[in-house]
Amino acid sequence: MSQCPDPGSHAGPEDPCRGAPGPSARAFRGVPRPLKAATALVVLVATLTAILGLGCGRPAPPKNVIVIVVDTLRRDATSLEESPHGWGKPMPNFDRLIETGRAYPNTWSTAPWTVPSHATIFTGLLTPQHHCDSPTLRLRDVGPTFAERFAEAGYETAAFFSNPWLSDKTTGLLRGFQIKTEVDVGGMAELQTGSGDQGGRETLRNVGAWLDARDRNKPFLLFVNFLEAHIPYSPPLEQRLAVGAPESGEITVDWDYAYQAGLATPASVDWNAVARLYAADARWADVYLGELMSELTQRGLVDGSLIVVTSDHGENLGEHGLFEHVFSLHETVLQVPLVVLGEGFEQGRDARPVMLADLYPTLVEWAGLRSDGQDRPGVSLLAPAEPDRPTYAEVTPPGGALLGLLKQLNPELDVAPLDAERRSVRVADLRLTTCTCGTVELNDLRLDPGQSRNLAAERPEAVEVLSGLLDNLGPAAGEAGLPPMDDETRERLRSLGYIH
Repeated sequence: MSQCPDPGSHAGPEDPCRGAPGPSARAFRGVPRPLKAATALVVLVATLTAILGLGCGRPAPPKNVIVIVVDTLRRDATSLEESPHGWGKPMPNFDRLIETGRAYPNTWSTAPWTVPSHATIFTGLLTPQHHCDSPTLRLRDVGPTFAERFAEAGYETAAFFSNPWLSDKTTGLLRGFQIKTEVDVGGMAELQTGSGDQGGRETLRNVGAWLDARDRNKPFLLFVNFLEAHIPYSPPLEQRLAVGAPESGEITVDWDYAYQAGLATPASVDWNAVARLYAADARWADVYLGELMSELTQRGLVDGSLIVVTSDHGENLGEHGLFEHVFSLHETVLQVPLVVLGEGFEQGRDARPVMLADLYPTLVEWAGLRSDGQDRPGVSLLAPAEPDRPTYAEVTPPGGALLGLLKQLNPELDVAPLDAERRSVRVADLRLTTCTCGTVELNDLRLDPGQSRNLAAERPEAVEVLSGLLDNLGPAAGEAGLPPMDDETRERLRSLGYIH
């Protein structure tokens, strides 16, 4: 049988994918007239199919890829997990996507804040490999981002956002996006536009304008970040009423700094009000998510595209006496929602352990991009599940600027526990978290989902095994990929009853 040439080569005149010379009149002599007509029709269809490059092993035309990050969204704000805060389901649009797409209820961020988490999403590398965290915030040359890969493959690439950490002037995380449209929210100290939102409305307008003006002869990669669930919590009245939040008041950036500086004790805070204000903010972000999906649907861009909706990290809302997300590697800041819609992703829930590092290989495999030869720790969601796979997270010390500000607010503050590196690994229901401040915490999340009991002293062998896994979480892993859990480690955890 004739073989089609490589898609990148040029077919010759006798190439079966281009079509051989048409049949001559002699070919039909002696054939009854009706059969002649039918045969001619078959030959014509086959010839047109070959000319168009169909049915002969050529790849299908590239399809669009859309990645949406709802910033600072806890997993339990969606229907993927029940919230202990009792705020109901503040994300109806996200939940509709969960019901129609492939949802991953066991997804974890690899870092608790914007910069290292997005760096992992864009590069497919963990924090010790991409090095993009405090105090080195700019993305180094650690290999191509997925935006660069798509741009090289002929995609139009565009990013729309209002989070200042994503801009070129701060981190350069959006390397490879040809269009980068930022909405001004007044910098890190304000994070609000003049109209009171956090950029979502203008981001939507910018996306719509770009979709109308783009080159329709090219596929596109679209990235959108909605900041509304991030502090400050200052949602509209409609969203407050929907989740039972106070009708007035807000949580400001200044209040956050004051709390981190120890100027308020956990017992002095109405955490129910804080949590409801957060839920109302999350619902506000969900409104924009729903409007974006409507814009895509109206333009016929949902069917045939790959759509990924997730978050970069969660949020502490009084758990462990903590607020916000910087100084913690608890489940509250690492659990994130994830849903994928597109060909190859059947509707339903997939309970495999997932890291945000898995998005990179998933996108490039789904789009059929060639391998760049670089090993990465992520695993494509199109690959078979690894049920006992470890998931990792890390956060480096926040740097002198933030600690200096907190010390200025409260000269009596002991910043030593804050000025520390934290690393964590989870296997099945066990999470181990170590800190350069000297603490080691082991939690059994099946028995203690709130992480209120440290079992490190009671289960030293589990600490030893998981510490061994953390030892693999280093810069060398970026050169040869993250080593999988070896058979000996797996057997030790199985013998202890932690995996099955």
